[in-house]
Amino acid sequence: MGAVSLVHPDSPLRGDLHDLPLPGLLDLLHDTRQTGVLRVEAAVNGRPLPFQVSLVRGEVTGGAVVDWSGMDALMSCPPEPQRGRFEFVVRPQGGTPPLPYAQFVAEWARISDEWRRICAVIGSPSRRWQAALPGFEHPEGRSVRAALPQSGQTLPSLAGALAQAVLGGQARPIGRFAWFGLRLDRAAPHLTGHPVARWIDGQRDLGALADLTTTGAARAYLLAELEAGLRFPGCGWVWRDLLWETETLDEPG
Repeated sequence: MGAVSLVHPDSPLRGDLHDLPLPGLLDLLHDTRQTGVLRVEAAVNGRPLPFQVSLVRGEVTGGAVVDWSGMDALMSCPPEPQRGRFEFVVRPQGGTPPLPYAQFVAEWARISDEWRRICAVIGSPSRRWQAALPGFEHPEGRSVRAALPQSGQTLPSLAGALAQAVLGGQARPIGRFAWFGLRLDRAAPHLTGHPVARWIDGQRDLGALADLTTTGAARAYLLAELEAGLRFPGCGWVWRDLLWETETLDEPG
């Protein structure tokens, strides 16, 4: 069966997820065997999370959160956001589906539920922990993001192992985060009137800003800058982790 002409190449399909929820939209693109890119701006706890889904003849072949690409990135996103916007553009795509469509959708839902449980325990993959776990033994601790390359595990499995260590009383938070090492150029901030922005001098990193204000204030500032258009290498996974932390950590801002 060939692809049905649902979307004209010169006229993207746009809409609101309240009117056409993401599961139904993906089913529609699958049933009509569309090839292209679906861009989604989902509302997560009242804040936007931009991500995209690549499709080839209706099968999901990839995804990304800004510059964080791959299935780990896509499956970190909510499969059924209650609010948000979407745009589907017909465009040649490559890649091989990791799973048939129905299995992929089920796996996405499973991983999303798993992330909800994990982050309720650890906050996010950016939070640094000292733990009786390979990769986390150093007194200064490590984040799941930092420990992942040498772990030989997937992101959810390593985060899940850390969560088990926390629940077993074998891990403690250090009070620092992977994004603390980011340093913003003085010319970079878009929100110059923000209270945290006045501390940016090109030398202080986000950890120093958190020390001068609060972790919650530094997080809220960086998230607001991302929403305003700030981009840097790694901004995709930083954005996702900030939103997880906003949902799960009770820190003054």
